[in-house]
Amino acid sequence: MVRCGGDVEEGGVHLTGGPYRDWGGGIGTRLDWHLYGSGNCAQENPEFRAEWCQPLDAEYPFDEFTFDLTGYEGISLWARRGPDSQPLLRVMIGDRRTDDDVSFLMYEADPDAPRFCERNRVCGCEKSAKCLDAFGEEENPEFQRLGLVPRPYLATEEDIPEPLLLDPIKVCWDQDRGTTLPYAQWRYSYCGEYECSRPYEAFPDDDNFEDRPDPQFNGRSCNSFGFRGGIVESYCYDPGEDPDPFENSDLCGDHWTYPIRLTTEWQFYKIPFTRLLQQGWAKEQPVFDLHAISMLRLSWDKGYVDFWIDDVSFYRKAQPDEPEGAAGAGSE
Repeated sequence: MVRCGGDVEEGGVHLTGGPYRDWGGGIGTRLDWHLYGSGNCAQENPEFRAEWCQPLDAEYPFDEFTFDLTGYEGISLWARRGPDSQPLLRVMIGDRRTDDDVSFLMYEADPDAPRFCERNRVCGCEKSAKCLDAFGEEENPEFQRLGLVPRPYLATEEDIPEPLLLDPIKVCWDQDRGTTLPYAQWRYSYCGEYECSRPYEAFPDDDNFEDRPDPQFNGRSCNSFGFRGGIVESYCYDPGEDPDPFENSDLCGDHWTYPIRLTTEWQFYKIPFTRLLQQGWAKEQPVFDLHAISMLRLSWDKGYVDFWIDDVSFYRKAQPDEPEGAAGAGSE
């Protein structure tokens, strides 16, 4: 793309999609990919470590998966929208107090240690869908006829690696809408005990590229549970042995966010950390924890999107001993 009218094309993101019919959509990334590049946090000598690296004595998983942004003031980006796009774009930042991934890593390291927020795993199906065997021809012949198989698997049972056949693959299936609504469009494509035993999607493999089970739910059965507000859903847990599924007031995922309204012209948006707030649908945290920032996400509401996004950066004021243009360098 060319944002500033010059001859040099810049790298950026042009995102189109929709219509998003449920809660909307989003894109994002964990920040740990940037921690161990050359000259960043791989060096043990403090003189060669970036200022946003965690201290050398920081505890796991914060030492490997989070930034220390206490020296920064906010987040900035350039953005615009297409003429037919919705204008709302939410800028979200996750810290160790709100991030599901951090909660997973903490449970994996020590399931008895307290965590900042909790996770549930849903194993039921939405709306009128039923949880059926993926290859049960008698129960869902349309599934077989259309060749609609759960991603990333292929169309016949012979193509499934043998270890995966030990437990039947369970998927959500709606007989009445099966010809027009592939499984990939259901929010919970997999279901039942099969869903409980699947790896956590953010960390599917270990260092040897073998399945990395989610210890909080692996091997659990799929059971209904009613919350204090009357909502009933199926979750991965063994009643009487495991804790009950957590109420919304304990859950992760309500990251720190700020909504911006895009126009059809390029604009520069500068958002101080002090303006970020939680939306209020999960656990309320007492503070935005700049000591351990773990992820960045851009999200939107229902409808269509046509977004152009460039130069997403954390920023701070220039320090007395550096030139003005250097502030925030290396933190993009």
